[in-house]
Amino acid sequence: MPRSPSRPEGNRTIPIATWNIRSGRNVGLEAAAKGLRQMGIGVALLQETKITNGRYTRSTSGYSVLCSAAPSAQQGGVGLLWEENHADFEVEAAQRYYIVGCYIPPDDLEGVEHVRAALEAAPKGCKPLLLGDLNADLLDPEGDRDQAIAESTASPTSPATSRNADAGSVRGGDGRGPSVGWITSHPDYILCRERDRRAFRRGCIRSPRFHHSDHRAVVGHLRRGPPRRLAHYRRRRRRFPLQLGPSTGPQVGLEQIFEELKVTVEKPKPRERKENAWISDRTWSLIEQRADLGRKGQLDQARGRSLKRRIWASLREDRKARAARVGEQIEQKLGEGNVQEAFRCLKGWYREATETAPKPCFQAMERQTAERVELYRQRDPPGEPIPVHVTPFDVPDGVPPDLELRQRVRGLPNGRTGGTYSHIKAEDIKEWLRGAELEEDPEQGEGHEGAGDRWRLFVKLVQAIWEKGVIPQQLLWTAVVLIPKGGGDYRGIGLLEPIWKVIEAIMDRRLNVIEFHDALHGFRAERGTGTATTEAKLTSS
Repeated sequence: MPRSPSRPEGNRTIPIATWNIRSGRNVGLEAAAKGLRQMGIGVALLQETKITNGRYTRSTSGYSVLCSAAPSAQQGGVGLLWEENHADFEVEAAQRYYIVGCYIPPDDLEGVEHVRAALEAAPKGCKPLLLGDLNADLLDPEGDRDQAIAESTASPTSPATSRNADAGSVRGGDGRGPSVGWITSHPDYILCRERDRRAFRRGCIRSPRFHHSDHRAVVGHLRRGPPRRLAHYRRRRRRFPLQLGPSTGPQVGLEQIFEELKVTVEKPKPRERKENAWISDRTWSLIEQRADLGRKGQLDQARGRSLKRRIWASLREDRKARAARVGEQIEQKLGEGNVQEAFRCLKGWYREATETAPKPCFQAMERQTAERVELYRQRDPPGEPIPVHVTPFDVPDGVPPDLELRQRVRGLPNGRTGGTYSHIKAEDIKEWLRGAELEEDPEQGEGHEGAGDRWRLFVKLVQAIWEKGVIPQQLLWTAVVLIPKGGGDYRGIGLLEPIWKVIEAIMDRRLNVIEFHDALHGFRAERGTGTATTEAKLTSS
């Protein structure tokens, strides 16, 4: 890494690292993250994770994790770890970095072109950095492949090797017997442009705990910038906070009413997640013992198998202890009458017990998105109205009055997820209604002036939607959750704003004047899809 400048720009740095962990499967990713966490690494680029099908933990040891799909379980894969809520991660215009992480297999030449294209895509004003395992000696290239990689990384648009940053990993024995000697190679690098060397305060090569690899981690300490400049930037940001609005243009009409309701709702606080807290110190001690023997070249086949059996046995005991703790918490919540919190404990246990996220399906998400866009697209009638051969029913279609809205709001179920954008819950709308009732109560109205303002604003919004036929843009945003179906496909469920639920309840109630056939299900009281499934099974049996 570069020498320290004559005039240091502050002592605090942001440690970044690149490390070929050899495998992130079977708790390897979690063990590597725990070792990097103890070293205080802020951002890390891992190679040879060998993660397939997108099944890996998304958060561990205080890091957010993002892994690419490896071509196979035997080779490839890159993972990115970054510390959540790091105090020094600032969006500062004068000092931004564009980090490219890569892993180039020994016999691969196409990866060089991908790296060159990624570096050329660096945004203007950003300092490019290249982290990864190149499987090449840039100081003394051997063969055409090494020469091509060295020329690519030394081009004007690519990072240039920093002083003392070219030291890579140290490889030892293959684990099948005593080490026959150490072979020093230079495959792992942190590279930057010549003029950006002063961005690094120092660099080193480390062997993190808890995970053994035949590579060592290359660590670089990025300067965070002058403290005075960062303090000035933070003051300006507090003065002019960055807010992502719902649209680029001015908000008028119904959108403005929706925003006024949104700001009155308190955003839910994220629930604390203690990643890997269920793994006991006994298990981590065994994992560290195995990694330490591997670093010393003393992990022969017999010891490796013995430690592996002990680690997995310890993990099974940890899982049993975790299930017992969660069971006690659920019983305690049920004893207190708090069924919702008991169910949340159960969901949290299930999320941790699975350890990996479900397999993603980007094609299904794209298809679901296209279908919903087409569903809500405004279009002209395709032709003549459908002929009616029965006596029409008189379905009320007027603007819902305040009384009807109150009846439908009281029937909203509690404990459901709030709106994706607004975070408005059914409990919030009911609280607005209680404020209006307090204000209208002749006995309790004194001192509650203005308590019904939000309810009146809500009524104004719903009545305007009904009267004008215009929907605020915020109500069209939907978070789609994919639920696995048989045959490998997925079914999408949209998380709607509670205001939609109120409008839907009004429509369902008004349609009850129609005498529907018993075969119709889905929006009628006591005639849901569950009833239809039960009737179909009884009929077929």
